Amino acid sequence: MTKLEYLTALEQELRCFPADFAEDILKDYREHFRLGQENGKTEQQICEELGNVHEFAKELKEAEPDLAAAGIRLAPAVLPGSASGEQNKATGAGAADNSCDDQNNVPGYDCRRVQANFTSADVIVRRSPDGLAHAYYRNRGSLDNKLNIRFDCHQEGDTLYLSLEENAFQKRSLFGFASFLVTISKCDISILIELPEKFQDVSIRTKSGDIRAEKISAQKFLAESFSGDIHTDSCEVEVMALKTKSGDMELRNCLADEFQGSLLSGDVSINSCRIGRLNLSSLSGDISGRDNAISQAEVSGTSGDLTICGSLQKGDLHSVSGDISLYLENKTPSELNIRNTSGDTNIRLAYAGGLNARTSSTSGDMEIRYNGQRQRASGIPGRSLTLNSGSEPAFVTVKSVSGDIRISEA
Repeated sequence: MTKLEYLTALEQELRCFPADFAEDILKDYREHFRLGQENGKTEQQICEELGNVHEFAKELKEAEPDLAAAGIRLAPAVLPGSASGEQNKATGAGAADNSCDDQNNVPGYDCRRVQANFTSADVIVRRSPDGLAHAYYRNRGSLDNKLNIRFDCHQEGDTLYLSLEENAFQKRSLFGFASFLVTISKCDISILIELPEKFQDVSIRTKSGDIRAEKISAQKFLAESFSGDIHTDSCEVEVMALKTKSGDMELRNCLADEFQGSLLSGDVSINSCRIGRLNLSSLSGDISGRDNAISQAEVSGTSGDLTICGSLQKGDLHSVSGDISLYLENKTPSELNIRNTSGDTNIRLAYAGGLNARTSSTSGDMEIRYNGQRQRASGIPGRSLTLNSGSEPAFVTVKSVSGDIRISEA
């Protein structure tokens, strides 16, 4: 068989596929012929190494049946609200891949749990408009990306499972079988998950990519990303657990009975939230919170600063080298236990019912000012201060090695 005969036969077999997809394959095979001839091979030898055209086409049709139908145009699946393209929508009723077939008519499913595990994808979780669970997928990558990455969505019991998988499709090259797969981590993929109100459990994990949750209500919400940011806005959950290693973390207008947060190098921002019990740890990022109402907090940081504005009833706060700044507007007495190795600590209290404060620092300066009373120690190693005022005092204990300590009325 000659080069012309081989490529003509291949072109005939690819007519059932989208034109841009077919042209990419033809271009690749023409390049194989060019390289082979430059290496001194005959057209016949190259044809034999490339393999049977009909077998290749059969394998391709089996790997991508949705693309092998006449009249289907390959287009990126898009999320609802996008300006152009076709959207891919999957539900708990069955599985879905990255084709652009008519999957929008598949009905939603009333599942109670979601478990999503992705290698690399940005994920948005939001409230469903019709009370049913849906999942949308969009791949902005190259043609190879779209062909070789499959979005899987299937139901088992009351749990909806979501994942990205690489299709096991290969094609022949001049040097035998060469992988036609594209690494998922190099793709630009977005997933949108819509959930009904009062959902039970939501678990979202991605190794690389941002996670955003908006206006969801659930008993338990877990989000974990190795290198991406995590944002939650207007969510109401009983237990919220967020974890990231190098990304930032943000909570806005959220209501949670319990919040657990863990990160290494990213910053944490918590604003306008009501939280029963908060447990947060950070290695090197800053932690800030404004206009919050927190019943109980355990916060630890190594080198980042900690700033809290709002209401805090009971707090156990620890920092190694970062500064701690509290501006508390409690209406009832609070109980604070603060340990800071080398960073400065500054506490301002709006509570007028009294103060029972104890501070100690090995080498830092200390000052307590409250209700006309003042205690101060400067340049005196190992000194401690005590101030008692009022019949229903707030209890504040601050210990430091080399950092300064300031406690005063707001």
